[in-house]
Amino acid sequence: MPKTAIAGTLLVSMLLTVPQLLAQGQPSGTGAPPRKRPTAAPRGIAPPPFRLTREQLHDLWAVLKAWEQRARGIETLRADFILWKYDLNFNPNKPAIYYGELRYKAPDKGMYRYRENEKAQWIEDWSCDGQAIYRLDHAKKQLVVHPLPPELRGRAITQGPLPFVLGADAQTLLNRYYMRLVTPEQRAKQEIWLEAWPKRQQDRADFQTATVIFRKQDLVPFAVQLVAPGGKNRDVYQFNNLKINGGFLQRLFGQETFTPPLPRGWTRVVQPIARPSRSAGRRQPLPPARPFRR
Repeated sequence: MPKTAIAGTLLVSMLLTVPQLLAQGQPSGTGAPPRKRPTAAPRGIAPPPFRLTREQLHDLWAVLKAWEQRARGIETLRADFILWKYDLNFNPNKPAIYYGELRYKAPDKGMYRYRENEKAQWIEDWSCDGQAIYRLDHAKKQLVVHPLPPELRGRAITQGPLPFVLGADAQTLLNRYYMRLVTPEQRAKQEIWLEAWPKRQQDRADFQTATVIFRKQDLVPFAVQLVAPGGKNRDVYQFNNLKINGGFLQRLFGQETFTPPLPRGWTRVVQPIARPSRSAGRRQPLPPARPFRR
């Protein structure tokens, strides 16, 4: 599947555009602390950009486990967002600004799109109904369909890039990313800042680093920054009007369809099924977490 097709899974991960479809989750487990640090990164795995102390590792694990538990209760989610796109080569101080919306319904349905203003046509327009990822190309008037292979149906969203935004298994996250807490001291009472660096080559093609900002009171992510490979460009998302499992809206949202109809005069283009790579990652066993106190 082409790089942009991944936005269909990332959308539901509350993010944006990215590369090819991945099915990289590793099995979860609590495990025991590593007996020693590896002297060199395994083949295909980037060397760690930083080292964590035992205390920092425990704090990170506690946050990941708390978010994992919190995310299990998410059945529906909807939000508007503002997207700032920074191009450090041409105009680093004046980003392009877009406005978008996203929807999610557990376990595998979602929609993500954005445009320049409410009267403009959608620049990116993606949805996923659990069976396929759809892109509506408004410029070409094409509905492009990317069928999901059977092994990804029902879980493609959380197995896509940046699964930590919807709260994937804590052990899986540490298998795929070098992670650390980078909350500024002056924001520590209100927020939690989580930084992730991809370990594997296919993930590093998506982004160089990602920073997710959570509200500390309820562990809901409200901002995301993605730095592109090479560090020259970055996208910053701010989520507004975020609704999770919201009463009448939940019932209304639960009836929403994520299979887009073919607009009149458009062409339907079906891509061949993409088979995910099965590159293995090393597990990083960790001790059970201390309770995370908000």
